[in-house]
Amino acid sequence: MRSYWRALNRFDDFEGRSTLVEYWAFVFTSSLVLVAIIVFEAQATGGSGHVFSMIYQLLMVIPALAVKVRRLHDTGHSGWWVPIGYVPFIGLLPFYWLIRSGDRGVNAYGPDPKQPAPPVHSVPGHRLDASGHRIAGT
Repeated sequence: MRSYWRALNRFDDFEGRSTLVEYWAFVFTSSLVLVAIIVFEAQATGGSGHVFSMIYQLLMVIPALAVKVRRLHDTGHSGWWVPIGYVPFIGLLPFYWLIRSGDRGVNAYGPDPKQPAPPVHSVPGHRLDASGHRIAGT
């Protein structure tokens, strides 16, 4: 459940990486919430109303897209593979990346989300990036 909230809190963050657990916890929990809303609506309206489920789905579009892009980043792939995921047969490739473990260590999209951030050492006159490397020109 914590991974679901972490993904929701980063709803507008299309940079960085998300773990396998964070992505699938978001997908699974979002699906359960949607099913619960649909069941509630069906009982409350006799099966004729779907307003709340449609609102929930619209609200989840951006967070779902963001966590999927971050998940692809974790496997070293661009978020531009998301629309390709809807192409028959070719779409299996991005799906494979969503179900496999992410890259170990730092990749082009940031540090490994499974590893704690390295300690930031305070060196006068030097600035460090997120992976602890000195930023050029400082």
